[in-house]
Amino acid sequence: MAEWSMRPGNVGHSRRALLRGALSGMTLVIAGPLLSACSQPASAPTTAKPAEPAKPAATPPASGQAAAAAPVGQSAATTAPAAPAAPAPAATTAPAQTSGGYPTKAVTMIVSAGAGGVFDLTCREIAKDIAPFFPQPINIVNQADAAGTVARVNVLQARPDGYTVGILTDSMELQKYVQQVPWKAMADYTLFSAVAYSSIVFAVRADAPWKSIQELVDYSKAHPGELKVGMFGKTGTTYLYPLMFSQAANVDWTFVPNNAEAEGVTTLLGGHIDALSVSVGSIMGQMRANTLATLLTFGDKRNSVLPDTPSSTEVGYSLPVPRTTTIIGGPPKIPDDIAETFRTALHKAIATDAYKAFLAQSGLPEAEPDDLTPAGLVKTTSKASEQYKPLSEIVLKAQAGG
Repeated sequence: MAEWSMRPGNVGHSRRALLRGALSGMTLVIAGPLLSACSQPASAPTTAKPAEPAKPAATPPASGQAAAAAPVGQSAATTAPAAPAAPAPAATTAPAQTSGGYPTKAVTMIVSAGAGGVFDLTCREIAKDIAPFFPQPINIVNQADAAGTVARVNVLQARPDGYTVGILTDSMELQKYVQQVPWKAMADYTLFSAVAYSSIVFAVRADAPWKSIQELVDYSKAHPGELKVGMFGKTGTTYLYPLMFSQAANVDWTFVPNNAEAEGVTTLLGGHIDALSVSVGSIMGQMRANTLATLLTFGDKRNSVLPDTPSSTEVGYSLPVPRTTTIIGGPPKIPDDIAETFRTALHKAIATDAYKAFLAQSGLPEAEPDDLTPAGLVKTTSKASEQYKPLSEIVLKAQAGG
């Protein structure tokens, strides 16, 4: 039976055709059942194409969890399932995901220092501020040792799937000259972005007898070898800078390495050392509590949060102090789409008012545009390598007892 004869509008036409074709001697008893049969709807063919299975409804995010977003390169409006009562979120505010679904689980951020130091505080602030732009949590894992080497090696050797990242600095370009490490250059890592810059200061207890760096230098000359100076390991800038200063000032200090800057702060407050070379962001709490004081900022300029603390250049010691760039990186060979997804969310996090306020309170300058890209960071870290290479001889000589 043709399809059109199954439609209600064509039933009457079918009835008339059958009546005209019936034999003149056929009774209406026979015609009646035929007419009734023609008026019944036809059954569906057995070979009809099965309907496509319905797509499962999206599970709403749990309270406090960011909703999954559209794949990179597509807007959320074009990929979200049609739902008149719940329109798709705007693509500019939804957390990004790759076409493969990254991220589908939490990301581990390894910190090469203990809890409470500037690296730890920076990573925890990033983990908080990235939440609106990244649909999975960032878990902070502290792996402290005297040079930060263990954490940096673990980041370098992690699986390149985007689920392990870490905090790095371009002072690792110094570390490679004075210690056996598996990286040849910072470019060996996947470099996502710079997140801050750091300056190193020389701190003492607030009740210490020295109220200026010159008073401390004079005391050191009268008591050679007596003053104990703490720092984070013996392969980084918190060792190099006071070492260069002591040589320029012709004083003899005893250096005491710590496994973390926070440990150094505790050691100083406990009276086990006399001074501490430390990142300014690691002591701002103690500065506000008036338990520590700073006598010197290493470099050419004063730190904006310590306007009363002179630079080493101001007090007559012009030291070749490179600026320390703080970077978030990962293992090499992370796929480009995954790296870009994380980088995009990271850039949004460090552009928030909350993160900028954290930097201001910690005395950490914001990352400059050139250091927000991998190419820019390769240039920055290569320059740092050139600066640190001759300075590494100072560290190597000191390590050899010279």
